[in-house]
Amino acid sequence: MSDAARGPRGLPREAAKVLPPGSQHDTAYVGPPAEYDALAATQFRLPTTLGLREHHRLLDFGCGSLRVGRRLIPYLQPGNHHGIEPNSWLIEDAIACEIGHDQIRLKQPVFRANAARSRH
Repeated sequence: MSDAARGPRGLPREAAKVLPPGSQHDTAYVGPPAEYDALAATQFRLPTTLGLREHHRLLDFGCGSLRVGRRLIPYLQPGNHHGIEPNSWLIEDAIACEIGHDQIRLKQPVFRANAARSRH
């Protein structure tokens, strides 16, 4: 599928900075895309300041576009990052555009795409 056919999801990161929060792009869906990097740094700094170390295991609820995951995954030892996200496309796009498959093979994070199911 071409980038144009993917709509906003196919936009390069710089072009996506003008999208409104919630747009179908991995950097915009989770908040203001122009602040994606600054928020990632803040989200990483907090748990590490409070004592998170490389050998700890981390469960990332709503890991989304891996905004903080792209910093935590390289920091943590292999297999110690576990992410849960209802939107599997966010994880897939983040791996393709933000982290790369080599980093995933090296650090072996675990992801589950669990969409909430309503009961009638």
